[in-house]
Amino acid sequence: MDIINVNDVCLTLGKTEILKHINVSFEEGKIHGLIGRNGSGKTMLMKCICGFIKPTSGEITVVVQPRKKIGKDEIKSSMKQVGLDPDLKRHVRKYSLGMRQRLGLAQAIMENPKILILDEPFNGLDKDGVKEMREYLLSYKEQGKTILICSHSAEDISVLCDTVHEMDKGVISEIKG
Repeated sequence: MDIINVNDVCLTLGKTEILKHINVSFEEGKIHGLIGRNGSGKTMLMKCICGFIKPTSGEITVVVQPRKKIGKDEIKSSMKQVGLDPDLKRHVRKYSLGMRQRLGLAQAIMENPKILILDEPFNGLDKDGVKEMREYLLSYKEQGKTILICSHSAEDISVLCDTVHEMDKGVISEIKG
């Protein structure tokens, strides 16, 4: 079953066409990758899917779930899952880039969502951190979750993803699927 459907989506900001007639769907329970250069439209497509930006035309359908309240236990558990110490008394400003990436993932998973949308999730992580994050995402997939990853790294995408789409100048094409 498709959990995300993007149907003929266009996005124009000012006079610039950012997304040009995007048609793509993402199946539930798989890891999907978006690759492309800076300015190719990857992040804008993800922002449209998340509802942060309204497309100029077209339609996006996402199967959503009701959001539940979370408590301290869920917060601590999600921090531990991504390798952070929830009892560390350090201010977030003093976190390294890698620790901030892990914290962002902890925030994304603490409500146990069906869909996880990640933009450059491996930025700032060292080799061990990337390995741990890959293992975590694969275990999340095993739970039937759907993951959409945007990355510059073809290696990260090829290792993890069931489907791969490339964005170039606002146009999407399937590479692996």
